[in-house]
Amino acid sequence: MKFSISEHSDKAIYIQLKYAIKENIINGKYPPLSKLPTISEIASASGVSMRTVYIALQELIDEGICFRRPKKGTFVSDIPNVLKSQLCGVITNISPIANPLRTLLYCGIVESAAVNNISTFTINIPDSEKKETPADIIRRFDNGNEFDMNGIFMITQFYNNEIRKIAEQFPEKRFFYLNYQGEWLKNLPANMAAVVNDDFAGAYNLAKYISAEYKIKNAVILTIPLPNGDLTYFERVDGMRKALAEENIELISEIVINSKFSHFNGQLNAAFETVKQFFDRGGRTDFILCVNDLFAQGAKNAVEECGLKGKIHVSGYDCLFNQLNHDFPTVRVAYTEMGRIALQQMLSDTSPMQTVTKLVPEIITLQKGEK
Repeated sequence: MKFSISEHSDKAIYIQLKYAIKENIINGKYPPLSKLPTISEIASASGVSMRTVYIALQELIDEGICFRRPKKGTFVSDIPNVLKSQLCGVITNISPIANPLRTLLYCGIVESAAVNNISTFTINIPDSEKKETPADIIRRFDNGNEFDMNGIFMITQFYNNEIRKIAEQFPEKRFFYLNYQGEWLKNLPANMAAVVNDDFAGAYNLAKYISAEYKIKNAVILTIPLPNGDLTYFERVDGMRKALAEENIELISEIVINSKFSHFNGQLNAAFETVKQFFDRGGRTDFILCVNDLFAQGAKNAVEECGLKGKIHVSGYDCLFNQLNHDFPTVRVAYTEMGRIALQQMLSDTSPMQTVTKLVPEIITLQKGEK
């Protein structure tokens, strides 16, 4: 048998050994009904204890891949579907297709999974129609003979304490947060990691570009507090502040939108009304830096409504909505790439997980009408 056991892996030794034995079966080294080496032989060849071998073999027996004959040894089962299909789950609080951001994250996972011949399924929380919890669903797949679930991806900023508890129940599986940043990324369990956007770097680089391109003397920042401890916009505002300070650009004000809205037009309208009120009270600035493109579009509409077009400019962030006329600089976040990178980390069974991977986004400076 060939073994790939690493003391630095986040997976327990017996789990690594189980997968190594299973891999030898998949590769045809041990066909159905053939006898596996003895416990002592496997222990000697893999460099682990006999107790560890016994536990790994028992896992394979429990999954139906192997069976034991008293005083004879352990054998490979003679069933056609003994080898389970690979599977990964996506935990979200709404359908990923209903939200452009989650759609891109979801597509990154699904596309990379398809290339690697891995199936995906979605776990929606909360699900009032079903009594099963996400942990129940994962356990049900584990107890079946059809799928082998190795990874779980979270594309939600909700239920973080619950998800952490689920990860602790399944230490042999890898859990990944995608995009959303918050306090929940601190002190992650060994089987949890995150692939997120470097929001600070994106906002910092954009503000630096604006300083060089527009030669502004002052600016305001348009933002909104996010729920559930999500620090995404906080990071963006922090990056803008730092760049403006380094360029000696006066930060006149941080305008905080306090409205609550449940749809994208609500964000446009809230930004429009907030910026218009700023102008009606006599406020003026060279530039309005916004934490997302919808706010930027609303601010741009307010600038035009107040007859200030050409005098005051705006910038956005995210590059999610192609229907907007992006005649303002913005930032394109690599949402799809987050899913791809996380899935590749999931497949690297023997390497330790990188706790937080941050992707630096791309600045988009195209003007309206340009290709």
